[in-house]
Amino acid sequence: MASDGAAPNAGKPSEGDFHSYFCTYEFIYHQKQMIEDQVRTGAYHAAIMRNKHLFKDKVVLDIGAGTGILSIFAAKAGARKVYAVEATAMAERAKLIIAANGLDGQIEVVRTMVEQLELEEKADVIISEWMGYMLLREAMLDSVVKGRDKWLKEGGVMFPSHANVYLAPIRWGTHERQSDQHDDAIEDWYGFVDETKALYDLDLNCLNEQFEEETKEYFLQTSHWCELEKHHMVGPATKINSLDLRSCSVDDIQELRSEFELSVTAPGTDHIQGMVGWFDVDFDGSDQNPVEEKITLTTGPGPRAEQTHWGQMAFLLHPPLPVSSGGKIKGSARIYKRGDNMRLLGMDSSLKVEKPDGSAGEARKVKWNVD
Repeated sequence: MASDGAAPNAGKPSEGDFHSYFCTYEFIYHQKQMIEDQVRTGAYHAAIMRNKHLFKDKVVLDIGAGTGILSIFAAKAGARKVYAVEATAMAERAKLIIAANGLDGQIEVVRTMVEQLELEEKADVIISEWMGYMLLREAMLDSVVKGRDKWLKEGGVMFPSHANVYLAPIRWGTHERQSDQHDDAIEDWYGFVDETKALYDLDLNCLNEQFEEETKEYFLQTSHWCELEKHHMVGPATKINSLDLRSCSVDDIQELRSEFELSVTAPGTDHIQGMVGWFDVDFDGSDQNPVEEKITLTTGPGPRAEQTHWGQMAFLLHPPLPVSSGGKIKGSARIYKRGDNMRLLGMDSSLKVEKPDGSAGEARKVKWNVD
C-alpha cells in the first residue's frame, strides 16, 4: 500500500475511551449493521456518485473510515488520493477490503485518531459518517471538526455539510409498559427488603430512596430507541437545531439549546405521552464547490423500509402531559454531553401547554438520559 503521503502514526485512543467507545467498531458485525442500512449507505453512495465533479482528481480525507466503504465510493468517483483514517483494528480489515477491490493504489489507510493525524497535503473533501442518536451522541463530531480545521483546504467540501435536529409530539403504547415496569420494580424491591429482613434480620430500608431514584432514572428518565411511524405523531415535526458543518466550532457542539413550539393537531387528542427526536443531514457542498444534486439522509419516523439503524429517540412523559387537539406546547431544550461519560447525552426540557383557547395549561420541567 502506498505510504508517500502520510507520516507514520501511533495515535491510539486512551484505554478508557477504547473500552467505552472505540472497541465496538472493531467488530465486523457492527460494521455490517451500518453497511446493510441501505438508507444510510445509499445516501452516502448517491451523494458521492451523483456529484463526481467534487471528487474527480481530488484529495479526500475519510474520518472514522471503518471498513473503508466511503473511501471506496470516493475513489470510484475519481479521487486522486483518499486517506482513510481509522483508530481501531478495523483499519487492517479496511486494507484487505480496499486491496480486494483493486483500489489500494488510490486509498491509503492510516491507523490513528484524527487528532494525531499527520499528512503531507490538505484535503479538498472530507467525508465522514459521525452521527449518533440525537445527532451528537458518541461525540465523534468533535474529532471531525478538529480534522476539518487542520486538514480541509479553503473552500473545501464537507460531506455531509449540514445537520438538523427535530422533535414531534407522540402517542405510543410503550409508555404504559415503561410505567408498569417501573411500578413492578419498586414493588419487587420492597418485597425483597421485607424478605431479607425476615430471613437474615438484615435491614435494607436505608437504600429505599436511592433505589427509587435509580429505578425512576432507568425506566422513566431515559430515552428509548424506537422505530415510529407517522401515525404515532399527533402533530407535525419542529426543527429545533441546525448546524453548518462547514463552519461550526467545537464549542458550538458541546451543547445544543433551543426554544420551540409543538402543535397538537391529531383529532381527538387529549394528552401526549412524550416527544420523538431525530436528525437529518444534507450533502450540499460548499459555496465555492456546490453539488449538482443535493442529497438528504433523514432518520425520522416513517415506513419500516425507510428506517435507519439510528431509529429515533422517544422522550416519554410520566405522567402524560394533558394537551388537546388545537393546543400547543411551548418549550425549551438543552442537549448536552453528560459528565459521567462525554460520549453519552442528556436532555433537559421545560414545557408549557397552551390550550386551544389560548389559556395556560400545565407547565413541567423534565430531563432524560440518552444512553
